[in-house]
Amino acid sequence: MAWPKISLILTTHNRDRYLGQALRSAVNQTYRNLQIVIIADGCTDSTMEVLEGYGHYDDRIDVCATERIGRVQSLILGHELSTGELVGWLDDDDLLAPNAVEVTAATLSDGAFDLVYTDRYLIGPHGEPKGQNLPHQYTYKGLMGQFITKHFRLFTRAIYEEVGGLDPLFTYAMDYDLCLRVGEHLGIYHLPSPLYYYRIHEGQISQVHRQAQARKSQLARSKAVERY
Repeated sequence: MAWPKISLILTTHNRDRYLGQALRSAVNQTYRNLQIVIIADGCTDSTMEVLEGYGHYDDRIDVCATERIGRVQSLILGHELSTGELVGWLDDDDLLAPNAVEVTAATLSDGAFDLVYTDRYLIGPHGEPKGQNLPHQYTYKGLMGQFITKHFRLFTRAIYEEVGGLDPLFTYAMDYDLCLRVGEHLGIYHLPSPLYYYRIHEGQISQVHRQAQARKSQLARSKAVERY
């Protein structure tokens, strides 16, 4: 198969506790034609020291340090700096399986789909196993009912640009809104393999901002109904 460049975008804000593990899972991917874009979003901890340690020996890593701009704007900036034909996101407290990028890229190689998502394992604060999320086979109706297209996702730059990219209105649910718009093109595929390790801990965004995330998710569904 051809080996197109793939960009992994990682945004981070004061997560030096987990950042090194996340970054290690990115640089150790079996798929080698990678660009790893890291947006250090107003970090005041030792994040930059962690990043410098990796940047010295891996020229695939591109780091951009900013003032505090928030998660959505950090992701938008990451996309602007990315150069890959395919793009994926890695959260700064999570981990990729070593072959996650290679396997998902192969799924998109024939052009039949715009986005692929995988199953995921759950881990605790110290990496201890917490089981596996129940898999969700993809249908657009199912996606309208709940956010089923979770990590790991890999998608084409073309579809990201075609649907208009990320909408800053959907703070805490920008990924759900994006997937709903991509789903309107009928190009989403569920890969039933757990290739992502999702960490559960008290400081994660989905825990701290649960109510706001629920409100924004409902707004994303309402907007999708309007478009439909």
